[in-house]
This record gives sequence, C-alpha cells and structure tokens, in this order.
Amino acid sequence: MEVTYWRGEIRSVDFGSARRPTNADPRGDYRAPLSAGLGLGFYGAMFLAGAAATVRSARHSPRVYTWRTRLAVIGGLLLTGLGAVAPWPTDDISGALRLTAAGSLVILAGCALAVPFLRRRARHDDDTITLKPSVLTGEVCVLGVILGDVPYASTGGYLIAAPGLLATTPDPTGVFHRKAAAGTLTLLRVRPPYLTDPADRPTYDGRAVVLECADDGERVLIVTRGKDAPAVLSALGEAPEQ
Repeated sequence: MEVTYWRGEIRSVDFGSARRPTNADPRGDYRAPLSAGLGLGFYGAMFLAGAAATVRSARHSPRVYTWRTRLAVIGGLLLTGLGAVAPWPTDDISGALRLTAAGSLVILAGCALAVPFLRRRARHDDDTITLKPSVLTGEVCVLGVILGDVPYASTGGYLIAAPGLLATTPDPTGVFHRKAAAGTLTLLRVRPPYLTDPADRPTYDGRAVVLECADDGERVLIVTRGKDAPAVLSALGEAPEQ
C-alpha cells in the first residue's frame, strides 16, 4: 500500500494497481465553481438574448412573448443546464469545457433548424386564443385586474366570477370592496399580452392572457392567468361573431 501526501494531507491511497482518492483529493475541486460559473454565464446570456429578441420582434409583432423570445429562452435554459452539469461527469477543466462546447453546438444547431419552421408558422398564426368558458355554479375568486377608463377598473389583484357577475376586489377571499362590472361590458376576444398594453399590466410569470372588451365604446382590458380565463369568460359570456 502506498499513500500520496501533498501539503501535509493524504490525497490518495494505492492498493496494488488500484488508486482510491481521499476526501482531501483536490482534483475535483474545480467542479462546483466551474458549474456555477458556466451555469450563471449562460443564464445571464439568456436574458440578453431574450431582450434582443424582444426588441427585434417588436418591429414585426406587438406580442410580448414571440417565437423569437421563446426560442431564446428555451435555448438559454438548455445551455444553462448543460453548463451546470458538464463539470461533474468529466475529470478535468478542459474535459468539461470540451463537453460544454460540443453540447452548445448541438443546442445552437437545433435552435437554428427550428427558426424556419417557427417563422413560417408565425406568418399564418392568428393571435386570438380560443378558450371554452367553464361551467360556474357559484362564485369563484381568481387573480386578475380590469384596466381602462371605467369606474369598476381596479389593479387590486382579484376578480370575482359567477354566472352573470364579474367584479374586482383587493380581497383574496372575494368578500370586501367589490366593484361589479357593468352589464354593458362586452367581450371581443382573448389574446396574448401586447407590448402596447399598459405598463402596470401583471405578467403572472408569463402566464397572463388578455381579454379585450368594450363598454359603450370604451376599451377595457381584463388580465388574468390562462388557467383562470375560462371562469372569467363564463361571467362575461361568449364573444360576438366577427
């Protein structure tokens, strides 16, 4: 049996032809900082790429989340995961960097191949979202706001939906400070968020949808989460035929 000392500590023990590293073996110490560095680097680059894609997309589409932005985010998340994982199955820094480079080429090539398909699809894509109203038997309280120059507009945070009733409230229980929407509020369509929407529009972590409405000629926007939109639709009724 042989032991290897370095700086006063046993770094490995040799049993014949087999070598067993000890906890003091420094050869794997690069993994954690390199994993953090690569992961955070790619994560930061994802935000820059997403911002650049949003600026470019604004010339062609009013949507907040276009195919360019989504592709940049998906590619960035894949690269972030690759950078965070690459140092662990490798034996040294150069091996981790080679694995990262090879994986990055595959991911970027996949994103490049997806561009023509997504661009062609976007040319014929109607941004109206088709949703079926849910069947309400009583009141439900969901996240949402009503924006517009109407007396029942509110950024309080919650909507109360029931058959024939839509109201805003700052109370998550839906009991206090209700403001009922007017019966003249008419649904026009459901769509994704636009860059031209009011700046105080909530995003709900990218899950927001916008219900475009009109009230005696006044433009009204109802913003809620996609999963809560069917309940709001049930309170409003179906949109008129275009």
